Amino acid sequence: MKWNASLLKSIWLLLIALLVMIGRGFPLPLLATLVAIVFFVPIIVEFSPKTRLDERQVYISHLSGHWGFYVFLGLTVLIMLRDYVRLGKNPAPEWYALLLIPLLVKFAISLYQNYDPKKVAYAVGYGWGGVWLLFVLFSHGLSLTALIEFSPFALVVILVFLFRKRHAVSGVLFILFAVGLTIFFHGWWRLDLYVRLLMYTLVPLPLLVSGIVLLKESFTQRS
Repeated sequence: MKWNASLLKSIWLLLIALLVMIGRGFPLPLLATLVAIVFFVPIIVEFSPKTRLDERQVYISHLSGHWGFYVFLGLTVLIMLRDYVRLGKNPAPEWYALLLIPLLVKFAISLYQNYDPKKVAYAVGYGWGGVWLLFVLFSHGLSLTALIEFSPFALVVILVFLFRKRHAVSGVLFILFAVGLTIFFHGWWRLDLYVRLLMYTLVPLPLLVSGIVLLKESFTQRS
């Protein structure tokens, strides 16, 4: 029987789950090494130039991944509803991270694959600025504090708009601002791990990705 890539990836993922289940008695470095090997091997194989998938294999891989993704989301929502309705408590932060981060990744990939990456990068940057403005206004209203908190991003948006035809400059501005936000919100490191993952995914990461995309598009045009 010929083993296709989709089936092999499923087997590898099952091995990860089994390793975690039976590896409780393993030393942590050994367990982490085994899980890393099992997790990264199929990724390396898939992106290897020697890997050649025909259209049927690609379709099966995407279909199985698509359904697996939504089954995972459905189970996550089910557990969150159980905690909220039956137990009367707000679901733990890890469940929000498991639900929202994959959805955000899927949404971002869909945007950049279906539309012009440069336009998407600018739209994400400007859209993020609008969300930040609303957040500041809801927090402080029309006040000097709101103006001070929004002014750094307003400056970045103005500069990006002025240099919008120079994608590399805009990309660097987005990246620098994303790094600045990461430094500014350094207090998040005191929060729960899953809350940190969620907050950094929602706040600096979209701008960082937009900047990287604009830099990549700029270098691609020059080559």
